[in-house]
Amino acid sequence: MPKVILVKARTLWGFSIKYPTQTAMQDSIPLPPPTTVLGALATQYARYNKLPETLKIGTKLYSSAVKLLLDKIIKYCTSGLKYSSAIKYSDISRSIMLIYQRYKEPKFHFAAQSTSKVYTLMPESPLLLICVTEDPYAELIYKLAWGISSVGSKEGLVSVTDVALHDLKVVSKKVVDTYFITPSNIAECVKNCIEVELCGLAPESYLADAVCKSTRFLIPVRGDIKNLFGGSMRVNVADNAVVTEIPLDDKEYTYIVLPKEVIS
Repeated sequence: MPKVILVKARTLWGFSIKYPTQTAMQDSIPLPPPTTVLGALATQYARYNKLPETLKIGTKLYSSAVKLLLDKIIKYCTSGLKYSSAIKYSDISRSIMLIYQRYKEPKFHFAAQSTSKVYTLMPESPLLLICVTEDPYAELIYKLAWGISSVGSKEGLVSVTDVALHDLKVVSKKVVDTYFITPSNIAECVKNCIEVELCGLAPESYLADAVCKSTRFLIPVRGDIKNLFGGSMRVNVADNAVVTEIPLDDKEYTYIVLPKEVIS
């Protein structure tokens, strides 16, 4: 029986997670995508198992995070924020351009570039990280989740305040309110969501020297302020999905929409 691990973390200021293939002007993904959630956990898994930063599998080079997928330890990941409290902001950074320039005069050495970050505005709105694992690995992943120290870039420091382990309880619902990023091929937006392209949670997303295959996801936004991310969104659940219910705290339950293959 699969288990659901819910991690609550407090951000120091926010996080920075870039869309793939960007160069000079870098936009930030509004909430940690599934691949980033897996990466945050994989850092602790690699330390525990003394894994190198990269692994060669056959003739291909991967991030060691791929072990969690290939060994079927983690079956699904997602994230959310309890309240709409994340906003993107671009800082102007002075970047060294000398190594990219044909001309070496001093006026070509530097350039101003816009680098986006996501700032979380409410300390009382925890970052919610979800991992679905199989029962034999549940206790190990539960313990390792307490060690998550950053999400996205290494500067995106977080402090884990709570980790909970739950059975994956499937409920029969066709419309749900959820805090969590959801693949758009298993749910349809009803209210308070936008659709973005992100890397899919697959081994190929951790392959060196390759661009990940993109998947479209629904991300919660505040209905009246479209650039304020997080909180709850309402979705129609597709036939190829299941809904699981877990307690968010002593008073509230929350729902997660999962692909059916996660529980098979």
